[in-house]
Amino acid sequence: MSQAAADLQRMTLLLAAAGLGAAHEIVPLAGTGNRTFAVTGRDFDVVLRLPGRETQALVDRAAEAHNAALAAALGVAPAILHRDPGDGAMVMARAPGAMIADQPGSGRAAALGRLGCCLARLHGGPAFRGRMDPWQKIAAYLDAAGMRDGADPAAFGVLWPRIQALRTRTGLKEARLVPCHVDPIPANALDDGLRILLVDWEYAAMSDPLWDLAYVCVEGALEAPEERALLDGYGSDETLLRELSGWKPVVRAVSAAWCMARAAMGDATIWRGEVANRLAALTADLDHAGAAAGGQGAGQ
Repeated sequence: MSQAAADLQRMTLLLAAAGLGAAHEIVPLAGTGNRTFAVTGRDFDVVLRLPGRETQALVDRAAEAHNAALAAALGVAPAILHRDPGDGAMVMARAPGAMIADQPGSGRAAALGRLGCCLARLHGGPAFRGRMDPWQKIAAYLDAAGMRDGADPAAFGVLWPRIQALRTRTGLKEARLVPCHVDPIPANALDDGLRILLVDWEYAAMSDPLWDLAYVCVEGALEAPEERALLDGYGSDETLLRELSGWKPVVRAVSAAWCMARAAMGDATIWRGEVANRLAALTADLDHAGAAAGGQGAGQ
């Protein structure tokens, strides 16, 4: 049986388990790792996700379902209509609206403000299962890349002492842990003009709220007015704004380490180029974080 035929058979069974009828239209959606489809029928409009093989070892599906259900109850995620506890295949209500990533320039700042509101609501919600520690992520990615430590010239090299110093300011503290999406890129935020719903809760866990905010700023390549809109929506103060500058290089460091791991797995030329780009951006962020700390150096 072909993959397409197997997927269709599986989707038919999942729709029936969710109490839905036959699909009239199935449209594949862009994504990596998982296979995701927009599925419509006579009286339903849903998103159906079939997990990819490569994600099975990376994702705690039981924690994902638990966290996504809590997020849906908060009104920051689509409702889950059915899930297979075996492999995490899922039928979800389709979130209305468009991705923030697709918003025209004039409307993007307002959408980011709504994303800030969404994250504030999430961060004030009930505890999630799991914990996302950026520093453990860096260690795991370096290990996957075959690096002895971050000071390896093929890793962070001379930047490593500055990154380690930053850890004193950004290490996870129990009192600060809140439920986080962990991957709230603009492409995972659907905006209907009134509110944001976040999708793809695979990596959601307890973490520092500044991780989510810094991740949006870095991965969304936000300009200064857009950052201000995000933080205004979140309800931040000047203290949080200052702390944010110290978290951006943490996001950069995790991203660079992930690219190092990918380079070790194949397509080294492409991924080493990505590493170089991220290290350059990381250097700039470390310099900015040091200046924001009063010229004392990042993390001091």
